[in-house]
Amino acid sequence: MTAFCRSTAHPGRNERVRIHVAPDNEAAIRLYRAAGFEPFAREPRALKIDGVYHDSLLMTLPFGKMA
Repeated sequence: MTAFCRSTAHPGRNERVRIHVAPDNEAAIRLYRAAGFEPFAREPRALKIDGVYHDSLLMTLPFGKMA
């Protein structure tokens, strides 16, 4: 995953990768944390599915932390 992020980044223009994750998707959060992503915010009512709003967990991976 970090190799893909590195390969698609624009050197000198991008400093980090940011992703949105469903807060109840614990397996995905563990995977992203293992790759070096860190949560930094929660966006309430970020997504509406079938009339129901869902929050989103925002995670970031600074390029300096990529393995």
